[in-house]
Formats: sequence, structure tokens, C-alpha cells
Amino acid sequence: MRGGRPFRKPPPRPSPKYVRWALVAYMQRYSAPSAHVRRILWRKLNRCLAFHGGDREEVSEWIEDAITAAIKEGLIHDERYVKDKVRVLLRRGSSPAAIRYKLRAKGVGGGQVDQVLQTLAAEGLDPQRIALATFVRKRRMGALARADRPVDSRKELARIGRAGFPIGMALEVLAMSAEEIEDLAFKRRLM
Repeated sequence: MRGGRPFRKPPPRPSPKYVRWALVAYMQRYSAPSAHVRRILWRKLNRCLAFHGGDREEVSEWIEDAITAAIKEGLIHDERYVKDKVRVLLRRGSSPAAIRYKLRAKGVGGGQVDQVLQTLAAEGLDPQRIALATFVRKRRMGALARADRPVDSRKELARIGRAGFPIGMALEVLAMSAEEIEDLAFKRRLM
């Protein structure tokens, strides 16, 4: 240490081998769609290029080649990622609007999310209603509210609306008994 600051190791030289290593290292820890992996690789390689210099076009080709190879090997699978992520977020009580927003940040289009939701609806489930029941159950709203706390239905509706659920559906779920909410929320295990 010099001057109270630790030495920082310089980034490696950009090379196809480093691009492949960075991609595999990231995918061993996280699941991600190809668009997000591309952003991560560019973030890493921009540091390398800033330190060592190099041709951005050549690096772009290395990144695309590495991503194409990872897709062929099954390391990156966008459809599976979207399907799994939508189901997990629905089980947690996220609204479809919130799911679209979260996955858009990862580079996934809203159309892919809608396809998964339509598939769930075709299976006989109502993913939005089940997610809303889960949201209400987790936050102890409606009939599940604690007895020692006064219920303010306007605040509950506002909270549900901010989460991205339609108000009409929120009124229906909040009017249900505790058992009905629990039964509906239990269906999340089928998604």
C-alpha cells in the first residue's frame, strides 16, 4: 500500500481468450440473457481498451463470436431465462408490469414476457390474479391484515396500484376472505 490506497492490478490485454474467459466466469455465477451478457463484456473490455488500447471493431467481433458460441453450447438460453425469471417473479408477487420493467433492464423485450404470461393463461392459470393474491398475502392486506393495525383501504389500493396491478382486480382480491386469498396465493406453486 502506498499513500493509504491499495495498488490496483491492471486489466488484462484484450484477446479472444480473455473474452471467452470473462463470459464463462460470469455465466458460472449468474443466469442472464445475451443482451445483458454483451453489456457486461463491453464494460469489462472498455476498461481493457482504455488501459492497453486496441481496435474496438476487432473486440466487437470477439464478443459476438463468444456469445454465439455460448448460445450454441447452451450456456446462454434467452427463452429459458425469460420463462424462469417470469415464473419466479410472479411467485414472489410481482405484477406483469413490474416484471416487464425488470426484464427490460436486462435487455429482454416485453413481447417475450407476454408470451410466457399467455402460456400460463393457456394452462388455466390467471398469473396476474395469483401474483396479486401473493402480494396481498405477503403484505398482510385486506382480510389478512393484523388485528392490532387499522385497515386503510385507500392506502392498500394505492400500494397495490404502485406495484402495477389493476385497481379493479385489487378491489376484488381485497374483498375476498382470508381463506380465499390463501387458496388463490397457493396456486403460485403451480406456475
